[in-house]
Amino acid sequence: MTLARRAAHLQGLFEGMQLDETKKETKIIGEMLDILAETTEELQRLSNENAALRQLISNNNDIDDVLDELEEDVDIDDGADYQIICPTCGEIMYIDYATIELGSINCKNCGELLEFDLSDLEEEDI
Repeated sequence: MTLARRAAHLQGLFEGMQLDETKKETKIIGEMLDILAETTEELQRLSNENAALRQLISNNNDIDDVLDELEEDVDIDDGADYQIICPTCGEIMYIDYATIELGSINCKNCGELLEFDLSDLEEEDI
């Protein structure tokens, strides 16, 4: 017998006893049975959600591979602070401030030398 059926069975037994509803003991038992019913419903809801999540995970068990492919397509470096676009080929690159301080880099796609001039920047722009 499932937990929900057992809780409903207890509720039915309690109601069948026809106890004096004005007594404190009857009120307490009734409240406990209401709490048990609510808890059972919540457990069922959580169980259903858990089953749905397990199904989702099993359907997407290769999600890490998909994310790796997307990361390669976007070519984002986790330490990147700036996005630059090569004026020659349009390649988008992500670099950090230390790379900009070097003054120049070669485009990963076409090899074009990209130079950075920081002389016009204010301290708060950096």
